[in-house]
Amino acid sequence: MTKNEPKDRQGEGEHSDPVTVSLEELLETDLEAPIRNSRNVDCWSLASLYDTASEQQASSGSDVAARVYGLLAQVANMHFKPGDVAEPYGPKFVSADGLRTSIPGDLRGDLSAAFATIAADIRNPGLRARLADVAWLNDRKHYAMAQLAVSAFCDAVQAVLEGMSVFLDDIESASSRNGKHMLTRACQITKATGWKDPEGTRLKKLVSDVIRDAFDRKDQSGFRNSAETGLQFHIDDPVELARNAEALAAMEGTDVFTLRELWELAARAHQRSRNDAERDRCLASAAECLASLAAAGEDCGMAAASHLMEAIKELRRIPKTEERRQQLEVRLRKAQSSIPDQMGTMSRPIDLTKLRKRARELVGGQSLSQALTSFAHLAMSPEPDQLWDAARKQAKQIPLASIIPKEIVDGEGKVVSRSPGFDGSEESEDLALRHGIARSEDYRRQLVAFGQIDPARQLIHVEHPLDQRDFIPLVAMTPFVPVD
Repeated sequence: MTKNEPKDRQGEGEHSDPVTVSLEELLETDLEAPIRNSRNVDCWSLASLYDTASEQQASSGSDVAARVYGLLAQVANMHFKPGDVAEPYGPKFVSADGLRTSIPGDLRGDLSAAFATIAADIRNPGLRARLADVAWLNDRKHYAMAQLAVSAFCDAVQAVLEGMSVFLDDIESASSRNGKHMLTRACQITKATGWKDPEGTRLKKLVSDVIRDAFDRKDQSGFRNSAETGLQFHIDDPVELARNAEALAAMEGTDVFTLRELWELAARAHQRSRNDAERDRCLASAAECLASLAAAGEDCGMAAASHLMEAIKELRRIPKTEERRQQLEVRLRKAQSSIPDQMGTMSRPIDLTKLRKRARELVGGQSLSQALTSFAHLAMSPEPDQLWDAARKQAKQIPLASIIPKEIVDGEGKVVSRSPGFDGSEESEDLALRHGIARSEDYRRQLVAFGQIDPARQLIHVEHPLDQRDFIPLVAMTPFVPVD
């Protein structure tokens, strides 16, 4: 990674510098030598093999092979996030000082054209899909690359389904999260290019096969993964999906988190088939899962209150649930009342001596009008751009603090504000940064209030004894107070 301008929005960092490799060097190198003996078809597994091979080739003096394998490692290492249709690949890593790993946009031009040339000859379907997809993302005129990417994604999932290949950590289920991501990305490309091609027909059948395989194996998580893709892209019959989701939810020993997800999946399927009554029934069952979680966590009032509030929120979407909501609200108030007893206090001493001294020096020994003018200029709010930049920097330095959602409660244990965690989407990032700014500003304002405003106020009062009537002219002139 290196620092280059200009800044890139997706990584919120600076452009990485991809390894310089020519088409001729790609063609003269045995591209799949490092991965030939691997059964893995997910790119993260392949990336580590290419990283190792690049280091070995560099140590032995093979500069061309080292650079070629280094480039393929960069491509395979991209963060695969098909949930983001506009930017399905992001940097795997972004440092606090703005450095980041590669994204497809870094490879535009000759490298993407080279990928379009070599992709079809790559035997590993995971790597073939990645190269073709990057080439198509960087140049939408490469329609053949879109078709090749869809076909390769299908080949990868099919190989796992048939037991010939595996995903990361030797996962052998085609309906795992890795398989879902590949199928989802293939569906996105096909949706953009058209479902009438042979690749689209094959993709629909494969999604259905993976869903059916997960159901036959009673793989609840796998069924949920693959069925969500089938439902999202209108591939499988929603009535059958709902029926099968409910059947898996009825299995004994199902944990409450999986149970809730299955009921919500069934509700979405009923919604797709326009069966509102069945949708509401499934949503109510999902809400009851939250109530069960609250009952299991009654020893922790904050956790119980959180689950109960979510259950009540879900039930508000469903007609004729007033009685059940009232029952849960009684439990919610009880859980909230226990929260203050379960919370602790963390504090750290701050020396405000210099800040207080400076504030007194600014207002002391002056006329009243001069003192009040200095008082008004004790502190200024930072510019909005400064606040955003500081919040982004803090999020990079302490990433865990940005990811974890937070709830702010009042003295009675009632939630007065929620800070969402950053889940990768632009919307969640914006909200998380705004809450980060609010927390930082709260801290800064306390410093200003106790370190500057209060000591200056006290000194002005000592040097210029003031009465309420002395402030009437100021109040009358300020634009913040209505004329009447």
